[in-house]
Amino acid sequence: MHNMIVGGESYGQGSSREHTALCPMHLGVKAVLAKSLERIHTANLINFGILPLLFKNPSDYDKIDQGDEMRITVMIV
Repeated sequence: MHNMIVGGESYGQGSSREHTALCPMHLGVKAVLAKSLERIHTANLINFGILPLLFKNPSDYDKIDQGDEMRITVMIV
C-alpha cells in the first residue's frame, strides 16, 4: 500500500460531509492510520474504499516523520 494518511486524535472531526473522504479517494489514498477516528468519517472512508486503521499503541504516532516508509500489519478482531 503506497498512499496512506497518518492522523492524530479524532481524525475526521468537524465535518461529516462525504467530500472529506471523497477527496483522499481521488488522490489515491488507500488507508488512514490514526490515533482515533470520528464515527461518521470512519463510515465515509469505508464507503469510498479507504481502510480506516487505528494505532495499537497511540504513542507510536510520535515516532513517525513525514516521508517515512512503514510496514503495517492489520489484525482483524
